[in-house]
Amino acid sequence: MSIFKCKMCGAALEIQNNETVAECEYCGTQQTLPKLDDEKRANMYDRANHFRRNNEFDKAMGIYEQILNEDNTDAEAYWSLVLCRYGIEYVEDPATRKRVPTVNRAQFTSIFDDDNYKSALNNADSYQKAIYEKEANAINEIQKGILAISQKEEPFDVFICYKETDNNGRRTPDSVLANDLYHQLTQEGFKVFFSRITLEDKLGTAYEPYIFAALNSAKVMVALGTKPEYFNAVWVKNEWSRYLSLIKNGAKKMLIPAYKDMDPYDLPEEFSHLQAQDMSKLGFMQDLIRGIKKIVPLDMPKVVEKETAMIGGNANVAPLLKRAFLFLEDKKWKEADEYCEKVLDLDPENAEAYLGKLMAEIGVSYRELLADCCNSFEEKDNYKKILRFGDEKLKAEVEGYIANISERKAKEIARMKEIINEQNKNSLYFGSYYQDETGKAKEKIAWLILEKKGNKALIISKYALDCQPYNKSFTDVTWEKCTLRTWLNGTFLNNAFSAEEQKKITTTNVSADKNPEHDTNSGRATKDKIFLLSINEAEKYFTNDESRRCAPTAYAKSQGAYTKEDYKTASGEAACWWWLRSPGYSQLAAALVDCAGSVSFDGNGVGINYDAVRPALWITLDS
Repeated sequence: MSIFKCKMCGAALEIQNNETVAECEYCGTQQTLPKLDDEKRANMYDRANHFRRNNEFDKAMGIYEQILNEDNTDAEAYWSLVLCRYGIEYVEDPATRKRVPTVNRAQFTSIFDDDNYKSALNNADSYQKAIYEKEANAINEIQKGILAISQKEEPFDVFICYKETDNNGRRTPDSVLANDLYHQLTQEGFKVFFSRITLEDKLGTAYEPYIFAALNSAKVMVALGTKPEYFNAVWVKNEWSRYLSLIKNGAKKMLIPAYKDMDPYDLPEEFSHLQAQDMSKLGFMQDLIRGIKKIVPLDMPKVVEKETAMIGGNANVAPLLKRAFLFLEDKKWKEADEYCEKVLDLDPENAEAYLGKLMAEIGVSYRELLADCCNSFEEKDNYKKILRFGDEKLKAEVEGYIANISERKAKEIARMKEIINEQNKNSLYFGSYYQDETGKAKEKIAWLILEKKGNKALIISKYALDCQPYNKSFTDVTWEKCTLRTWLNGTFLNNAFSAEEQKKITTTNVSADKNPEHDTNSGRATKDKIFLLSINEAEKYFTNDESRRCAPTAYAKSQGAYTKEDYKTASGEAACWWWLRSPGYSQLAAALVDCAGSVSFDGNGVGINYDAVRPALWITLDS
């Protein structure tokens, strides 16, 4: 048994040999574990995780990269790099007491396209992979919200990076200097991001969307300070290191270090190639403003860098368009949109440029993929301009994509209506269980009738009613011995059904069906009142993936049931994963139905605690 610190709260975890996931008994977080082959690697992880928990992401990344240099198959090291790149900080939700992620380093790149995330999945086992995917979905949703807010922000010319308060919560000299600089620059006509003023009307909201937008739009950053430790303070460094990263990746920006009352040789090493400015020097402010004006001339438009001096005429439209569509292939939506704008500066009626802008707007890499969009884009302004300025061939092309989407939507709606009608014809109410998120009052349970035999019927809950692990510990187990079977036939049975109702529930011979794809020992048959469907039954009673999709109740979601907005049930609700009783790829996993409605033969680890529960039972019908 080895000791490893929880990567959320830092408490000690006791880990059995070869475990790849664990649950912290202090913060209750289920988390993935690294390879802990030797003491040296364990110490490296402890040190890196310490830096990451303290938001010193760059320091942490250096150590994770060292770990990968020694072993490039360690999934946890790749995942840890993802957490650092997106600046993930886990905070306690005061309502649920659970640790939830926040994003402090938003990116234009989706987490799903991140190479380290892909490497983490490729090297993970099934337990780790399930947790990585769930976490990535949560982070992606947060990031989409950040990008949506940031895109509405007006661009800045200058970003002032400084430390606002000292360790005692008192205002620093840096804050006073930054305030003076802000007023000097704004008087000169520059739009300046100065957090003390810029964010004062954002109290009570997350600052990251506004910082992200400002970092990406500002052409100049002035990083100022009066002490080395102020330059290297966590959130100060978070800003200037992100800005330097943008410059390294080709952004036309400039970072100007400005210092006072300290030795310039004590500036961060990353500034060694930059021309630093001494704020105590006579004429500093005039020199700084003059330098900024050379980078951001006040008579130039602020929104988009046009670079018209480099363009000699409409002959340059073709290469600009080609560059825009290459950016689209790389999923660089912002750059693609900017190059389309450059085309439109030269040719305001260029329909291909509006096509590129449309693709960037809705996140499509190749034009033919427009036909696969979930929702129609016919109300988009860029689409309307394509129809206005495009030739007949282009108009026919994009109208064809709309027709394809409409036809597919119509078929989906018709299919969903069939599913709803079929379910309504074969449904009933029986028993009652908690269904709202408070878990205080019970409501009638809706059931779908899967099969009838005389006056008996096999029924399954229409909604997933709760969220429970298949087994409370990660160990080899089958349906016969799992804790979920005990819970269903004890706690759930007695909570959901009255004594009279329980008399109508038939004790059923529950078969130990084999997994069709894996030669996993499925244990012995059982006799149960409540059970889960097997793989064979899930495929027999539900004829397609759409009909297998199931939404959790609000109560099940409050208990941790995972849902995915990309997949909807027939009634339009986000679908969840739900357990089957069959074993998975081994007895350490149980099969399930995923959010898309597909049966997962590999399954999830038996100790996973975000798969939902759909009880099934045979009942005697009233005459």
